Amino acid sequence: MTPTIRLSIAVLFMFTGLTTGCSDKSFAFRNGAGSTGANIDEVDGTVRQECSDQLKDLTLPIKLLFVVDTSGSNAGVDGTDNNKVVRGQSIQEFFDLYKGKINFNWAFNVFSGTTSNALIGAASSQPAFTAQATVMQNAITNFRGIVDGGTTPYIAALDLAYTAIANDTNRTAQTKWVVVFISDGLPNPDVPVSTLTAKVSTIVNLIPGQVTFNTVYYGPTDATAAGRLQAMASTGAGKFLNTNNSGRSFPIQDVVSVPGTACK
Repeated sequence: MTPTIRLSIAVLFMFTGLTTGCSDKSFAFRNGAGSTGANIDEVDGTVRQECSDQLKDLTLPIKLLFVVDTSGSNAGVDGTDNNKVVRGQSIQEFFDLYKGKINFNWAFNVFSGTTSNALIGAASSQPAFTAQATVMQNAITNFRGIVDGGTTPYIAALDLAYTAIANDTNRTAQTKWVVVFISDGLPNPDVPVSTLTAKVSTIVNLIPGQVTFNTVYYGPTDATAAGRLQAMASTGAGKFLNTNNSGRSFPIQDVVSVPGTACK
């Protein structure tokens, strides 16, 4: 494909609203650090019908929970995301788009070593959602200051994500929880895919029909690592993005699936 055709396709499929729940996936990359221009990366290499943007004018209660890898493989000049250029910039860009919407709440967990910790909440083991943009911005700033290190405890991360939603008593029949799980590799210690998907199923079944689990892989080319995250998203009625270790930020609004909304 020529650069001109690739750029045309990228422009055609870029959009600014949070996408809705469906199987048609098309992901556009924003220009960022290390970027050489617009690019498209589809899950299966085909261009599909876009989902419609359902959130421009809605006041549907949306609760966004970020669960982000801070393990040691990110760090250093040879790391997958040194200085959090990809993770930090992607989350900041998404937050800047939606921080003014009063129907949005935010939560932010990280995981490395043997634990997962909440950056928003009364304690690191007590994740909470906040409607205050300043609290979420502080969490993003604190995230950028974390020193990446240690192993990659998927189970701890999934357990704390479960806690965040299970303990969220401020809910209605219309509330939608959207989990965005971002990692650069395999769980360490290793965990079977079946165990991870069972954990994801438990999370989304906390409030059936009101929770999705979405995943992003930003590590080096690794079919096993990417496939594991894709299986987790499939189980969680969410979307999966393989960034192909691009070194560029990605638009999270094109990655997540909102429970109960539909394509055109």
